[in-house]
Amino acid sequence: MKIDLRILNGNTREPSDTLRAEVLPEELGEVRLSGPATVELGIERAQREILLSGRVFGKQWLTDCRTLEEYEHSFDVPLLVRVVLDPHVASSVFDDGDEEEFLLTVNPQEGEIDLTECVRQQILLNEPLRPVKDPDAEFKWVEAEEKPGEKIDPRWGKLQRLKERMSSPKAEEQEL
Repeated sequence: MKIDLRILNGNTREPSDTLRAEVLPEELGEVRLSGPATVELGIERAQREILLSGRVFGKQWLTDCRTLEEYEHSFDVPLLVRVVLDPHVASSVFDDGDEEEFLLTVNPQEGEIDLTECVRQQILLNEPLRPVKDPDAEFKWVEAEEKPGEKIDPRWGKLQRLKERMSSPKAEEQEL
């Protein structure tokens, strides 16, 4: 997601204090969006800094940790990016060391900034650790039953016979 620096600096005909853009699924790599994500940012200008604060929202595909089924998960995460304009920097420098905000140092002559990495990291950092499709539903594990016509691997035969012998009443009498 690239933004023209002229918009951020207020050098366009209609300087806006807000910015709204869409991020396409293919732009974010391993974030599996189910459609475009929307980025809404407020713009605060200072001498050599621009503060972008707002949110990113959309839907992504996650895997349920209990059933391993994919499901669509809605997200709405905050985004805070401080852009520092420094003519002494040769190319953009990305810093995500601060937990609260991303820092981009750019040369004003570059013409645009790329917020793709900021958006990608913020979505990934706010994914649930153990995603569950329906957290309020009671979960019951159901084991797959063996079908009568299904072939059993012959290597399990000895183990199956041992299990049958151990569970028979004669085996219990011998232990006593």
